[in-house]
Amino acid sequence: MTSPRDYYAILGVRRSASGEEIRGAFRRMSKAYHPDLNKSPGAAERMKEINAAYDTLSDPAKRAEYDLALDRAAHSAGASSSWRESPSPPRRGVNVRIGVNLTWEEAFYGTELELFINGRRLVVDIPAGIRDGTTLRLNGQGEQGTNGGRPGDALVSVRVEHPVSARYSEEYAEPARERAEKRSDSEGRGCGCVALVAAIAVALLWILSNC
Repeated sequence: MTSPRDYYAILGVRRSASGEEIRGAFRRMSKAYHPDLNKSPGAAERMKEINAAYDTLSDPAKRAEYDLALDRAAHSAGASSSWRESPSPPRRGVNVRIGVNLTWEEAFYGTELELFINGRRLVVDIPAGIRDGTTLRLNGQGEQGTNGGRPGDALVSVRVEHPVSARYSEEYAEPARERAEKRSDSEGRGCGCVALVAAIAVALLWILSNC
């Protein structure tokens, strides 16, 4: 909306000026800018503005309508300025996800990890007894917000590696028992053969000695 000319400023009076003050200002301005008295360039154009201002402000009905137009223009300008200052609402930053691997000792006893998130170095405290699949939330360590919005969070997903000893026992415990049982059977059969050979040798010696 285009703002109307400021007739009060043209006559050099306040907006609350009385009718008498407006008439007095018009007489002074007319003497200063009337073309018959002022031959300087622009005096005639200036006198046209003074006449237009006085014509509006000296008439109560025209003045009331003009004041309403001024108020509307001022309100429209204020709303437009506020829109330009805040073109969009604040937006929260995006969450960042990162995965880490822990040994079972680190998970059992707890540890500290050095992570780099969005170019920032962070030291994360891993509590003792943390379980595989746990997600730790680091508040405010994600992407920055826009238009004054708060930053997002960093979500750290934890994966715990199984201990080597546990894997060994699972993979080799049963085959080891089977090998031990085979060795025991083989040793038992070997002892039986030796005893049989010894018995045969004793019998042969007895027969030969009695011949």
